[in-house]
Amino acid sequence: MTSKGIKYDQLSLSHRQFVNHFEFHQEISMKDNLFLNISAYCELNKINVFDHVPLTFVLNLNEKTFNPDLEKFVNLYNNIQKIISDKNLEDEKIRNSAINNINSKLKTFNFSKDRKSAYISHCKPYMPESHILNKNLWLLKPTTFNRGRGVTVFDNIDSLRRLIKEYSDGVQELAIIAKQKEEIQDAELEEEKPQVVGIIKSQAFVIQKYIEKPLLIFDRKFDIRIWVLVTQNLRAFIFKEGYLRTSSQKFSISNESIGNRSIHLTNNAVQKMCEGYGIFEDGNQLSFANFQEYLNKVFPDKNYQVKEDLYVQMKENVAISMQSVRKKLNVFERQYCFEIFGYDFIVDCNFKAWLIEVNTYPCLEESSTLLKTLLPRMLG
Repeated sequence: MTSKGIKYDQLSLSHRQFVNHFEFHQEISMKDNLFLNISAYCELNKINVFDHVPLTFVLNLNEKTFNPDLEKFVNLYNNIQKIISDKNLEDEKIRNSAINNINSKLKTFNFSKDRKSAYISHCKPYMPESHILNKNLWLLKPTTFNRGRGVTVFDNIDSLRRLIKEYSDGVQELAIIAKQKEEIQDAELEEEKPQVVGIIKSQAFVIQKYIEKPLLIFDRKFDIRIWVLVTQNLRAFIFKEGYLRTSSQKFSISNESIGNRSIHLTNNAVQKMCEGYGIFEDGNQLSFANFQEYLNKVFPDKNYQVKEDLYVQMKENVAISMQSVRKKLNVFERQYCFEIFGYDFIVDCNFKAWLIEVNTYPCLEESSTLLKTLLPRMLG
């Protein structure tokens, strides 16, 4: 069920009718609102928002601040590019010096005080060392789409301007749908052609720093999905298990890999269209137990603990995000509403979990043996 067309004002008339959405879930499920609400909460509570989310900017073509905000980002991007240009950032000493230079620039960055823009006056922007390797990579995200739709990695301003123009006008979303195993024999007789699977059109965007040094699993990128149930009285329950969503291809940030979504985006909706989907893991998914086993084997001296360390970090981010919208999700205190949110995190090379986004329509498809086990337990 979607939230469009629901007559929320009638919910209190019948105790038999329940709705699996909040009237204003977009306050947390839209990428721009998520960042702005968390930023406002952090401002009031003297927390640095950029300890929880990567460096983020919001651009909206319908606001007067769009052009100046875009130019502020362009200037920042160009300053970073000058600092890292022609430097061997693989060298730890050189990279640390570059990152210190970048953070010195960020200290003097002129954030707008307009609440509707991306720039909140209290923020203390900085670039963790895990966010820079040898590139200046960023993600452009249309704010109203999920499942990775429209999310694009860019490494130059010309690409950014072109993408904003294309998405604001509306662009066809193309994909080559991966063949099922039983179709492979017939598929060999046909040439695969991209199919139009939708239209991407947006007036609002999030620009977010790409984490160039993520923690990898078997040399591939992954993110973590956990589920959070929120009741009508805004009590939040976090399911104790989550799962890793893995890429089908070896991780790389080379020039040739920038446009390869299957390397950089681990959403199941993206990966299931890739040729290598399911080759390494069933449904490109791994359990927390699988993850812990990998960590113990590859990092025996680090003592990385998924449930004792990483899960605690994710719970903290869930708590902050929920506190930031606790007065906004159910403004009219409607009865018989609830929501299951899908929280997505990226783990960097220092085992720090970064909140990426919150989904109002988390996929509940039993697309692997793992999810056939977890989903009934989570929903039960």
